[in-house]
Amino acid sequence: MRLSELLSASGLSGALVVTPPGAPDPEVRVVTRDSREAASDAVFVAVRGARVDGHTLAPGLDVAAVVVEREVVVRPGVVVIRVGDARAAL
Repeated sequence: MRLSELLSASGLSGALVVTPPGAPDPEVRVVTRDSREAASDAVFVAVRGARVDGHTLAPGLDVAAVVVEREVVVRPGVVVIRVGDARAAL
C-alpha cells in the first residue's frame, strides 16, 4: 500500500504531513512502534514508553515515514507525520 493510501484510510486528516521535496509516494508494508521492526518500507510510530521515548530513536531510522507528536530531525527522504497523540494514531 502506498503511504498516501494509508493516510487516506487511517482517518488522520488532522495530521501535519511533511514530505521532502521530490520524494516519491513510498510503498508501506509495516506500521510499527518497535524500532527493531523498522525498515525502509515501514512507518515508525514514535510512542513515549516507560523506558524509551520513540522520538529519540526516529532520527536514526531508515524508514518510509515517522509518526511523531513533536518536531524531530529525520534522515533525508523520510516523510514526517505529526499528530497530537501517536499512540492513538497507531
